[in-house]
Amino acid sequence: MKKLFTLIAFFVVSIAFAQNVTITGTVTDGETGEPLPGANILVKGQASGTITDLDGKYSISVAEDATLVFSFIGYTSQEIAVGSNNVIDVALTGASLDEVVVVGYGTQKKKNLTGAVGTLSSEDIGSQSVTSAANALSGRVSGVQLIQGSAQPGNDAPSIQIRGIGTVRTSVEGQNSDSAPLVLVDGVQSTLNDVHPNDIESFSVLKDAASAAIYGARAANGVILVTTKRGKSGKPKVSINSYMAFQSATTTPEMLSPYDFARLKNEAQTNTGRPEVYSEEELDLFLNGGDSRYSTKGFFEDGYRKGAPLQNHYLSVTGGTEYVKYMFSAGFQDQEGIVIETDSKRYNFRSNVDVKVSDKVRTGINISGSLTDSNEPNYSGYGVTQLIRDMIRKAPLSPLRYDNAIFLLEMWYWQEEPTVASTQLA
Repeated sequence: MKKLFTLIAFFVVSIAFAQNVTITGTVTDGETGEPLPGANILVKGQASGTITDLDGKYSISVAEDATLVFSFIGYTSQEIAVGSNNVIDVALTGASLDEVVVVGYGTQKKKNLTGAVGTLSSEDIGSQSVTSAANALSGRVSGVQLIQGSAQPGNDAPSIQIRGIGTVRTSVEGQNSDSAPLVLVDGVQSTLNDVHPNDIESFSVLKDAASAAIYGARAANGVILVTTKRGKSGKPKVSINSYMAFQSATTTPEMLSPYDFARLKNEAQTNTGRPEVYSEEELDLFLNGGDSRYSTKGFFEDGYRKGAPLQNHYLSVTGGTEYVKYMFSAGFQDQEGIVIETDSKRYNFRSNVDVKVSDKVRTGINISGSLTDSNEPNYSGYGVTQLIRDMIRKAPLSPLRYDNAIFLLEMWYWQEEPTVASTQLA
């Protein structure tokens, strides 16, 4: 019986080996016809495979029902079923190497570049819900570092560094660093804050001296080239993009309640031989609540919104003929801050018109604008940052608003007179 199983196993293995065929061939560049040494040939669904030699040739033994996967860096992979073939020659075509990249005052194919250039297309940008165009670059282009030091509405633009800190001092609006890159929008120096994210067709980031040399010393910290969307021939096409979100602080410190603070304050006074500050009646009011003087949660709790709304709306119209193409857009963003009484509204518009005068002459006009209306407390001359510090440090015993008044306490700068005088305000 044992010999019978041995013969059956040997027969099955013999059949398996008999079905294997040796495939040979050459892998070349589909555009130039040059051989591609080091190209990968793998059996689909398995870990086995081989690579091409210096002449682009290969040889591999596989089953007749196998599928070979041919791949090479920068080229589109191909899958070919073996079948009855003994020779399989493959011409791989370029993928991202034919991508058109904006460089200097023109464009060229990415495969012809000698400098370091990173790109980001409108498809990549459109998949994100960001409050500013600069944030669309975050984590999307290698060598580009964004540092966002604030989430305050209207003041949330990050600082940008391309390959670290440069040596030439720059003064670009919205950048507080000596390493700010040069930003050009459709060839005109600008800031990313003035561009609506949905208006952007592509980003090109020039990272090194070879790619950015055309701009001189101003490009010492790198260059960000922004091209906006243009009109296309055809019937008018209307595009609407709208979303709404809610923002909250991810982590906040745990603060003492007014009752716990008052109780511990009394305990501290007793431990140092001093009289207690708060009576039992006041402690009971802090614990069970009363009027606005005793029902506060503290400045920190009352001063933060739980889910600050953010809405963004965008409308564009594109179209044109063979001779005139146009793109008109308008955007509106309304963002409430997670700190109360802070907000920002931004309005954007853009008009790109291209005119073909003749086969050799083309002209056009770009008009764009941006208006931002932001509100924040001018607290102690430092603004909302110092306000947040004091909200944390201030004892949680005073109310943010009194019952009979519409004004905030002295820590807010826009004080208004109470509608009704009261001894509560003393």
